[in-house]
Amino acid sequence: DAAAIAGQFAPGGSMQNAGQPAITGREAIRRFLDGFSGYRVLAAEMSVVSAQAGPGREPGVERVTQTGRYAQTVRAPDGRRLQAGGWFTAQWRHRPAEPWLLERMDTSPTPPPDLPEPP
Repeated sequence: DAAAIAGQFAPGGSMQNAGQPAITGREAIRRFLDGFSGYRVLAAEMSVVSAQAGPGREPGVERVTQTGRYAQTVRAPDGRRLQAGGWFTAQWRHRPAEPWLLERMDTSPTPPPDLPEPP
């Protein structure tokens, strides 16, 4: 549901796959995701490796950054099964009386260089 996923982003939120231009704004994100409407996710897994919380730059705004791995098995429109996976970094924000929204979602085939060491 491209519209529902895009609605999880802040109005000026963005998503970016390593090496590609960022896609910014809910409408642009929805249009991008609509391009995959013929694909079907058969299996998906996400695991968080690191989560860091703290105040935002604006008073009363909270922020959480999650980093982790993802893997998907997808059926393409032509029937082929495809495997996709890698690393993600999700930056969330929360304001009073609003839901948590994604400010940025980045994906990459390699772990981010600033990934904290596990305890």
